[in-house]
Amino acid sequence: MLTDCHAHLDRYPPAVVAGMVARAAAAGLGVVITAGVDVASSRRCLRLAARHPLLRAGVGLHPNRVRGSERERTYAALAALAADPAVAVWSECGLDYRDGQAPPAAQRAAFARQLALARAHGLAAIVHVVDAADDALAVLADADMAGRAAVHYFVGDQALAERYLAAGLSLSVGKPVTRPENAALRAAIRATPLDRLLVETDTYPLPGRTTEPADARLVAAAVADLRGVSAAAVARATATNLARLLGPRIAPLLA
Repeated sequence: MLTDCHAHLDRYPPAVVAGMVARAAAAGLGVVITAGVDVASSRRCLRLAARHPLLRAGVGLHPNRVRGSERERTYAALAALAADPAVAVWSECGLDYRDGQAPPAAQRAAFARQLALARAHGLAAIVHVVDAADDALAVLADADMAGRAAVHYFVGDQALAERYLAAGLSLSVGKPVTRPENAALRAAIRATPLDRLLVETDTYPLPGRTTEPADARLVAAAVADLRGVSAAAVARATATNLARLLGPRIAPLLA
């Protein structure tokens, strides 16, 4: 069974989502997680999960949506959404020191607050980290969440992968691993234990981009080729890893 642990399907019209879900099911996916980036987006993800049994929702405040002036009601609204059984993970949250508008200290405060809420709701976190590995690892360690987190859309080298793995995180990889020019990334994934890998597509609208959840099969095939195993073995392992990371809200779909 294939999985896509990170997509943003709430950014598409309903008919487009329906087509993507149908193609994902035909490609063998058992679950697609559609991640929220703020309160409104998280609500839309929950509505999609109610409409499509293949989908589960993530809730969160993306670091690029952090303004440093978030009020308590923002976190209260996210916490209320997280109580819904269709929410499988706290996502997307994290740190982005390249494109984020809020100062690093404000991003760290929002990240830490969300990790505390994830712990309170028994949820793992799939996190966004761009040019902020040191601080992300420190916040995760302080929250005691590194063992219940995965780095979304990992594109780093083996040295960075080893740092994340040593801290207890899993790595989620997308279509960049399919491209031979990404040699450092491919070497990192070849060396990463299979029981610490997840597969994703990070599907969202972008001019000229055609990625969708069904493309998880391309990611799994590339990982399989790098490691000299079958694509089916990668699909099984990454589905097992996702079930272990996310726990009872997702495990029945992947049994």
